[in-house]
Amino acid sequence: MIRKVVLIAEAVMSFAPMVLIWLLGFFMSPVFLFGLLAGVDIELATVLLAITLGGIGLWGVVHLTIKVIQPNYRVITPRVLKRFLACGYLAVFIAIQLFDPELQELAVIFLPPLLVTTHFMYLARGYLWQRVTGAK
Repeated sequence: MIRKVVLIAEAVMSFAPMVLIWLLGFFMSPVFLFGLLAGVDIELATVLLAITLGGIGLWGVVHLTIKVIQPNYRVITPRVLKRFLACGYLAVFIAIQLFDPELQELAVIFLPPLLVTTHFMYLARGYLWQRVTGAK
């Protein structure tokens, strides 16, 4: 029980800032889309891509966290989960590239979610890299 509480605390503390940043981007995405369609700035396409991939990645992290906390609980397939998590990693790297050069040191806020995701992937390695024997 203590292990589960620690894992939940680890996930919440590391992903809370990312969820807030993602929610801000999500709610601003209509403005970004309008700006992109109006030809204001082509870089807004990259911002929208990071928001979209980030949402997919966060959904993957939710499933990964559930799998780590409740190993017998059914979540999305390992193949889909790995794709979702890859989208999240890609979103983080795109977001880091979007920072101004003077603000690059603020990219350290992305480190805890990357480390926790990698940790949870390690904990769920048996599920993520299981061998499928025979098709049904």
